[in-house]
Amino acid sequence: MNMPSLMDRLPHAFLLMCYCFTCVSVYGLEPELTVPQQVSLSSDMSAQQLSISWLGGAATTFDLMILRTELNKTVIYETVSVPVNPMNSRHQWNWTSVEPLECTSLSVQIRSRDGQMTSEWSNTQILQGSDLPSNKKFQMYPQDRVLPVGANITFCCIVEEGKFFGTMYTVNIGIMNTTRLSRRSYAATLVDLHPTGRTGTNILCYDNLKTKLTGAVMFVGYPPLLTDFVCETRDLTSAVCQWNEGRDTHFYARRETFYSVNESPKQKQIGYTVNQWEGNWTLVAVNPLGQYSLTDSAELGHRVRPVAPTNLFVPVNARNATVLWQWEYNSYSSLPLVCQVELNSHGYKTTVCGQWFCRTCILMKITVFKSAVVPSRISGSGETGAQYFPLKTKLLAPRLC
Repeated sequence: MNMPSLMDRLPHAFLLMCYCFTCVSVYGLEPELTVPQQVSLSSDMSAQQLSISWLGGAATTFDLMILRTELNKTVIYETVSVPVNPMNSRHQWNWTSVEPLECTSLSVQIRSRDGQMTSEWSNTQILQGSDLPSNKKFQMYPQDRVLPVGANITFCCIVEEGKFFGTMYTVNIGIMNTTRLSRRSYAATLVDLHPTGRTGTNILCYDNLKTKLTGAVMFVGYPPLLTDFVCETRDLTSAVCQWNEGRDTHFYARRETFYSVNESPKQKQIGYTVNQWEGNWTLVAVNPLGQYSLTDSAELGHRVRPVAPTNLFVPVNARNATVLWQWEYNSYSSLPLVCQVELNSHGYKTTVCGQWFCRTCILMKITVFKSAVVPSRISGSGETGAQYFPLKTKLLAPRLC
């Protein structure tokens, strides 16, 4: 019997080897990563924040690259972990720019990553800046920015089309160091800001011939920080609330602090009257940098600040006089008040009387001198009147026992 030759057996061996290698190569392949799709950009210019969202399949790690479009210069290249939103199957990542987003156009690309493996880059998406050739005017950003003391800020100047950049200038620093962002856009950064005056601080930008000028204003100050919030009553019905505004915020006009007590309409004035005693109050102070709140609470009888008596009258006898007065509020009859009458005669001052529920006080053993018109004053009222009595009398504002 003839045995098969090596050449006869070779095709079968070759096929078997190819088959085996095919199995190894097929089962050894890892699945390809999904290229991010439907990349979309949205911006919040005032916050200088760019929001990027995309469809990325099952991947949770991505490389993001943002470049300045005109100069093709990388602003940020970062690997981030972004889980999928189960509500819309999209990934979202937010980025805050040092420069205002209006300064120049930005290009965005994303790719999926798994360890050392990466997908292809997504299609480039561009956030248009204000330095496009179609926007020819001289511009500066940001405008009218309000900042806390100690903050940093970057301004950019976009030169008018056909002109050349000159300098950026501010009073406190002089000529500022600048960085070129695009063909027409230049940026400068201010650090560790100090409080500004009533009209803020100007940042100016000139062309090279100083024939063109643009600028911006910044306002630097503090958020509100109040102290000593307390509410009292004078008539046993309403509440008068007072507070101390604390440190100077360095903000004025529409940027100054506004106050509200128990959600009352906002006001600039310090002090507020609540028509009905509520027992609990919340003071909220708000300015462009934030808000600050204080609370106070008290029972009605524990926060009474009596007002001065009215209609003071002094009938005089040979050796005594009676001081009569009235209360401005009838509700005082329910209070245990201690009243005092101060006598002034020939440089001597005497305080007499201490009565509960007092309405009168009889002054005994006084020396009567020649009768004269002597002004008398009710303490706390600020009013004076003429009394035919040789002594000056002053009824002090009552106090609670």
